[in-house]
Amino acid sequence: CYGTAVYIKNDLNCTKIPYRCNFNNLEITVMVLSQPIPNIHIIDICCSKTKVTISQLIDALTHLHNSILIQPTIPTVLLGDFNIDLMQANTEQKALTQYLLPVSVHY
Repeated sequence: CYGTAVYIKNDLNCTKIPYRCNFNNLEITVMVLSQPIPNIHIIDICCSKTKVTISQLIDALTHLHNSILIQPTIPTVLLGDFNIDLMQANTEQKALTQYLLPVSVHY
C-alpha cells in the first residue's frame, strides 16, 4: 500500500479542498494555497515502482496538465516519489525529463 500525505503550516491558507485521486495506480494530491504566491498549486505524487510504468506516469502528468493545470501560468510545485533515479541515464529518466523540461520552461 502507498499514498501521499501533505502537511502545511497552520498559517498557510488552502483556497480549495485538496483534490485527491488515484490515476493509473498513482496517488495524487493537489492543494491550492493563497500564499506565498496567489493560486500556487502544490502537487504530490506517489508512484509505485512495481505497479506503474513510465508511460502511465506520463499519462497521469498529462491528465494533470489537461484537467487542473490548464493555464501554463499557474504557479506549480511538483513533488513526490516517482521511483525514477534522475541521476542515472536510462529510458525512464530520459522519458520523464523529456516530458517535464519543455513544460517547466514555458515561463
